[in-house]
Amino acid sequence: KVLIAADYGQIELRIPAAVSKDPKLLAAMCADPKSREGDVHGQNVERIFGVSYADQQLPTFNTNLRTRAKNAVFGGLYGSEGQEVQAILAKQILADDTLDVPVPTVPEVHASIVVIRDTYPVLFYEWIPAAIDRCREQGGWTYTLYGRPQFIPEILSPDRYERKHGARKCISHIIQGTAGEIMRQALFELAAYCRDFACLELLLTVHDEVVLECDAECAPDHLDDIVRIMQLGQPLAPVPLVVDIKIASNWEEAH
Repeated sequence: KVLIAADYGQIELRIPAAVSKDPKLLAAMCADPKSREGDVHGQNVERIFGVSYADQQLPTFNTNLRTRAKNAVFGGLYGSEGQEVQAILAKQILADDTLDVPVPTVPEVHASIVVIRDTYPVLFYEWIPAAIDRCREQGGWTYTLYGRPQFIPEILSPDRYERKHGARKCISHIIQGTAGEIMRQALFELAAYCRDFACLELLLTVHDEVVLECDAECAPDHLDDIVRIMQLGQPLAPVPLVVDIKIASNWEEAH
């Protein structure tokens, strides 16, 4: 037996690229993810920290900078001004004795988030405010791309902190809710596919990843079909759903 691990690549960036049509994010999501043009986080390391993409490929590159750039993107996407992202980074750095780096300050993290917002202005200054306003106009209701509703009463609150919390929930439902529905549909179709093969079993999901177990001798025969099924006919077109897939003999190799 071997494991087959199939992971949706950057799905939480592909969905906002598809809905916002932000030119820079759209271009990155449509490019080869293994190139500089398709590596959003590598590009943002250049913008925020001034480390060239070529230098990021060197063994001496401090990967903590990539983690900080990635957290700045998602912090901006879900409405952080820096405090929450700083807390996450502090926890990661303090928990890893091999990271000999200082914990960034809240102003440093906030400055990184501002760089990200300015890099993708259509997403952050047009689409996100419009989505939040639309939720308010609809009486607190917002919807995924598949039309699944969620009622967010906080967005109508007279308290500005409650409204801010509601705004985060609104964007989270659209993006993460849509990602969850894509995964659910893929699981339905993968389960049906697995029923036709005694050698293949659907085991579990881990975030945006599906893990299957298969007889070693036939595992390579299923890879293309698994990728095709998980792409679901490309519902985010022109942004592609990218599925990274590999065969591993154990859990450690799968990750």
